[in-house]
Amino acid sequence: MSRKLFCYLFLLCLIIPLAAQAQEQIELTMQHFQSDDSVGAVLFRNAIADFEAAHPNVSVRQETTTHDEYITLFNVEAASGELPDVFMILAANIDSTQAAGLLADLGPDFAADVDWLNAQNPGAMLEWTRGDSIYAIPTQMIVTHLIYYNQAIFDEVGIEEFPTTWEDFKSAITTLNDAGYIPIALGNKERWVVADPLFGTMIFRATGLDWFNNLLTGDAKFTDPEFVYAVEAFKELVDIGAFNVDANSLTNAQQRTLYYNGEAAMFIEGNWAIGSVAQEAPEDIRDNTHLAIWPPLTAGKGSANQVTGGAGWGIAINSKVSGAKREAAVELLKTLSAIDYGRQRIEAGLMAGQVVTDFDETLLPALTTELNRKLATEWEVVPIFTNWTPRGILDTLGQTMQELMIGQKTPEQVAQELQAEMDRSIIE
Repeated sequence: MSRKLFCYLFLLCLIIPLAAQAQEQIELTMQHFQSDDSVGAVLFRNAIADFEAAHPNVSVRQETTTHDEYITLFNVEAASGELPDVFMILAANIDSTQAAGLLADLGPDFAADVDWLNAQNPGAMLEWTRGDSIYAIPTQMIVTHLIYYNQAIFDEVGIEEFPTTWEDFKSAITTLNDAGYIPIALGNKERWVVADPLFGTMIFRATGLDWFNNLLTGDAKFTDPEFVYAVEAFKELVDIGAFNVDANSLTNAQQRTLYYNGEAAMFIEGNWAIGSVAQEAPEDIRDNTHLAIWPPLTAGKGSANQVTGGAGWGIAINSKVSGAKREAAVELLKTLSAIDYGRQRIEAGLMAGQVVTDFDETLLPALTTELNRKLATEWEVVPIFTNWTPRGILDTLGQTMQELMIGQKTPEQVAQELQAEMDRSIIE
């Protein structure tokens, strides 16, 4: 055999496997809760479809559930160490999941693609970053507490403007009740609506940001008077009839229905409900809906302009994924955290985890414009409380606050159980 022919065959032996590898079919398993027909869910699934179209050798097998089912599913799978290749994760679960060795470190991937890193909103990256390590990417930026209120109902009962003091707010609750309206529609069946959209920002109203920071370092406790005061303030709303009596039997979607039907003057969720109001509320309800946040608590130590926000949910890669499959997973994450994806979210009335400066403002729902204006000129975003505390705090808070609402717990008992969970989490 000639030397020339030998070299040719040798190169051929190298090229053929490489070509085959380039065409290797890869399947990524992915779990998420973007399963409904909401604007955000549709955009999310469309982005995955766009990724598959751009990477014909990669398929994404999506396993979807509802939001609340997903939380349970994640906890079960994380406990058994059997997470899919790519999955959604709460910021509150980052430390425990990383400690279990289940999260891929994306820090090197971001370091290798600085444009990808620079495209992300710094505020949306805090929850996933530990030193030089990054364990997830944000697909959103959220404000978790917004009071959606119907100005037409307020006008009808003689409330000229949204109350600016706690006493005036309680007076408005009484006025709305007397007029036959549900003051605040509430669906707390799955417990998270009270734990965060309602109570999270109320904590900061009562305690202040310094107390929160001290709690994280162990220098403050849930049993401190300022936190107990926050629980007492919420219990006061329950006692004066601020919510529908079946609040713990309804979902957050059903609380919106009460508002859309004109039975309720307010409901409380995060900015993610803006798209629902824009698309699902009757025109007269939609056009009269405006945004507010809790007024200052009478004896509160916090600022009246603070509202909880951050990324909340992110997307992570299983640490067991390697090689070409990991590379494909990283590319999928890039698609779901790209500027184009962020622009689509903003133009649909949602918030983006990316820094997007070029978008069509004429496409935005009026409430999005109102929110952006208030965030720019009036409100200050503070951490989502339960995203920075141990995972068990969210579960305990949700359960004890539900029990508080039906008279099975006192504010002091709620505080004691939360501190006991905090102490247990530190020991573990």
